[in-house]
Amino acid sequence: MEYVLGALNGCLSVVVELVAKERGIVLRDLKISSSGLVDQRGLFGTADVSPHFQSVEVAVTMATSAPSTEEFCGDAPWGSPSALQQGGVDR
Repeated sequence: MEYVLGALNGCLSVVVELVAKERGIVLRDLKISSSGLVDQRGLFGTADVSPHFQSVEVAVTMATSAPSTEEFCGDAPWGSPSALQQGGVDR
């Protein structure tokens, strides 16, 4: 399951870099970390529980030339606080 979280981090890294480039924002530093909760019994089939992540937490820290998070995120749906909250994501 660690590989899945690693792939998520890699994907987010590419997307953040592309968004920065598209908006003409200098990305000076980027740190992405994630952790997930999995019931190992479901993963190994020893209990009748979901083998998938029960939750995933992602932390993104970056230093950019953008004066605010809103300028960096702009009108992207994933950048909207209301879209993130409706999707069950805490910002």
